[in-house]
Amino acid sequence: MPSPALPLTHLRNRGVLQLSGRDTYNFLHAMSTCNAKSMARDALAYCGFLNSKGRMLFDAVLHPVADATEPTVMIEMDRSEIPGAIEHFKEYKLRTKVKFADRSDELAVIVGASPPFGHQSAGEVLRPDPRPPVANVLGIRRGLLPEAELKADAVSEDMHAYRDELFSLGVADGADVFTPGKSIPFDGNLDGVEGVSFHKGCYVGQELTHRTHVMLVVRKRLVPFELVDAPPSGVDAADLAGKGVTSSAHAGSCGRITAWGVKHGVGLFRLANFLDEGAVFSVGDLRVKPSIPEWWPDEFMQKIREEHAAKAPGVKAPAAE
Repeated sequence: MPSPALPLTHLRNRGVLQLSGRDTYNFLHAMSTCNAKSMARDALAYCGFLNSKGRMLFDAVLHPVADATEPTVMIEMDRSEIPGAIEHFKEYKLRTKVKFADRSDELAVIVGASPPFGHQSAGEVLRPDPRPPVANVLGIRRGLLPEAELKADAVSEDMHAYRDELFSLGVADGADVFTPGKSIPFDGNLDGVEGVSFHKGCYVGQELTHRTHVMLVVRKRLVPFELVDAPPSGVDAADLAGKGVTSSAHAGSCGRITAWGVKHGVGLFRLANFLDEGAVFSVGDLRVKPSIPEWWPDEFMQKIREEHAAKAPGVKAPAAE
């Protein structure tokens, strides 16, 4: 159900990098995981940008500007990653006709649940979040608004509610899930939220992404967590971020909390641990409950279940051909 409680919110940690010029869409097509050439000019798109080894540099929401005098796309991303993104793009620009400009001080990234928003300008610029579970389950829309048009009485600066809504679905933005240069797109479920095109052809970092999709088993993904125990007095649940998750069924770590909101957190979790009946999961002395998001496609767990069944007592693994 859409969340009517989510107010119109300014995401202060998100910045805007403008790409413009004749080759804008071709350049984005070659640099990102989405099919930029065929993206609708009146809708948002979600994608990742990778290094040459296929590791995530940053995720982003693409905002096409339909009424610009030349092809223009605003890249909404983690604000702290913009300087590095510009350097990354310059490395591959060569003779491509495209320009870069940091517009973060001029444009504010705003989100809100389904209208009415109580802010006329916001109602005109907000479009459905490009990630299906975020738009369809939470009813969240997002857009860019000139900083000068922000109204303190209509736009909240508190991002906690927004982050908690996302975390409840096992979805997160930027640094809440991805570690630049280390994460792969599958860690943050980009393949499940229409953030990766597997049919678009070559792009920077494509080889590892394609090989993982076709040949390998993705064994860990971002999942939502809830607290089973109330934190002791003086302990903030937000402090769980960065800490390991342990299981009563196995020694060692089975995951890591990457971010925590109000009631929900997200973390990278080894999927095979979902199949351990009766297992109790903890972060330090606090019990936590990971869950499989309802929006996940069946194939996310299918190979994991097949492997688990093959290792079960009394089950003979299929002979190699």
